[in-house]
Amino acid sequence: MKEQYKVVRNLLSRQTAEFIGLYFLNLQNFYTGNTKDPQTLGAPSYYSHSVNETLLVMLLNELKEKTDLDLHPTYSYLRVYKKGDELAFHTDRPACEISCTINLKQSHPWPIYMDGKKVILKPGDACIYKGEEVDHGRHPFEGDYCIQVFCHYVNKHLEHVDDKADSPNRNRFITNLG
Repeated sequence: MKEQYKVVRNLLSRQTAEFIGLYFLNLQNFYTGNTKDPQTLGAPSYYSHSVNETLLVMLLNELKEKTDLDLHPTYSYLRVYKKGDELAFHTDRPACEISCTINLKQSHPWPIYMDGKKVILKPGDACIYKGEEVDHGRHPFEGDYCIQVFCHYVNKHLEHVDDKADSPNRNRFITNLG
């Protein structure tokens, strides 16, 4: 991937994005997720949930094509942002060498900033970016909810993942989709 980030419109169909988004809105009625993530304290988040791990692997071949890299999945993460939440500007850890944030469902548009440039994603749209290099974040949200899923990958030939839970070598329930 030559550029620092790229926007991909309709990476997921609106119907698929809507389904996953509604799933996580409804899941909060039974399990609120982790609300203690210091990056966005209070926002429900889901690390490596089976739905998102499936998506992580499902998108692998398409992301390899779009980045022209030999990617390997590390982990997925989903966050349900609500009014007042923000995402502090940051760069990511090595397990997020190539990241993909996908808008699943939102009450109002909410831009993410990539190296100071505003990026607006509609449900189903994604932004693929170099997580360790691109400073990214969001200002306080003024809407009711915005659901983002993050799929993280490493270039298969760069062995620098330091967290065993995120290792591309950990057992996956799906390893290849063709």
